[in-house]
Amino acid sequence: MIVIGDDQWILASDDLVALEELQRVIELMRSQPVQPFLTSGNYSVYLLQRASASEVSQTLDSLLQTERSSSRTSSFSELARRTKIVPDPRTNALIVSGNPNDRKLIEELLGILDSDELIGSLQQLLPTTIPLTSANATQVETILKTIYKSQLATSSSRKPIQVPEGVSSEITVLLQQLNAESASPLLTMTSEETTNSIILRAPAELTEEIRNFVQSIDRQTSSTPSRRVDLIQLKSTNTESIGAALKRLLSK
Repeated sequence: MIVIGDDQWILASDDLVALEELQRVIELMRSQPVQPFLTSGNYSVYLLQRASASEVSQTLDSLLQTERSSSRTSSFSELARRTKIVPDPRTNALIVSGNPNDRKLIEELLGILDSDELIGSLQQLLPTTIPLTSANATQVETILKTIYKSQLATSSSRKPIQVPEGVSSEITVLLQQLNAESASPLLTMTSEETTNSIILRAPAELTEEIRNFVQSIDRQTSSTPSRRVDLIQLKSTNTESIGAALKRLLSK
């Protein structure tokens, strides 16, 4: 049952799942394209109300990079080559350069990305790097894969984003790509030997938990004498004789 008031709708149903789905559909229908705060020539400035401009910019860039690398030709891949998106963290705004038609498509997508539907889930799309100062990244990765074995195999529980009716085919494709994130593992992880760091991709809470655990291992490693390597410069004694003496001493 839907009761329409002057400034609100009242929804009622015995089916709580259906009620929740209807509420989500209505919220998405209310997601209007983000209007530019300022336009000058081929440049427009968009003020975001909910999402982080930096995170939305990275998400858009990631999606556009996917289109750029695709072998098939599409209108959105052409859009990726014609537009440039720069975030301004001070005002939480996006500066978009491109022709008016290209900016209209960006506005349509921003109307969804800046909605409550994606808040809290954008971080899940971004990788996190955890540098190590003492512990070996490859060994830490082995430990993490044992402890977080279930998270590496379990799919994300994030609900898929409903594709509103009437949006362009290009926006539909991008939303489908975002929904594909829901089917991916909850946690993906690897070690990077050059920087001796752990690179992972996971929801914010899980990322913070792993970060604290990794930093704990790193601190313990730095304080364990058996894991430390010190360079001692000798002024007069022969290194070979000192080495032989240490070997005899340690063997006892």
